[in-house]
Amino acid sequence: FPLAGEDGVRVDGVQAGVAAMIRLRLKFFMKGVSYLEVTLDRAQALPKMDAGLGSCDAYCIALIGGYNFKSRLVRNSLDPRFRQTFRINVRDESEVMELKVQIWDWDRFDDDDHMGDSVLRFSPRECEKGALDGAYPVMKPEGNGDVALKNGKGHGSQLHLRFQYFPWGKD
Repeated sequence: FPLAGEDGVRVDGVQAGVAAMIRLRLKFFMKGVSYLEVTLDRAQALPKMDAGLGSCDAYCIALIGGYNFKSRLVRNSLDPRFRQTFRINVRDESEVMELKVQIWDWDRFDDDDHMGDSVLRFSPRECEKGALDGAYPVMKPEGNGDVALKNGKGHGSQLHLRFQYFPWGKD
């Protein structure tokens, strides 16, 4: 949004002719509906997936409560910072929900590579006051079970998540 003074005249930035800008983030809440926000903060210690480059081009797909969200692509990073928040409606705050976050490596000419998943089961009430905020291990499906995804140095890959619950009728 371009900035304007009280008289409606555009306010220019430090450089001549460049309009000063401000970015707003508004949250809208519907009356009678509770919300859960999941912030996909970052991944850590991902394995090298791109031959020759020694990095990966990561993105995530979050599956929760019948919703599917796809993160932005972070190129050339083994520790990508996504910094994206997804919001869903919560019908029953006592219901146990499952969040599955898949981590993928984007490839230009081939099919994308599935690196692994982080799965968490919780009720929305558990998300209050940051109780579930933290790092979760990324598991790779193999054979009869899951094994921890590790990078070339043997460090376990992790996904950092934050949760915020907005129950209806609570100030």
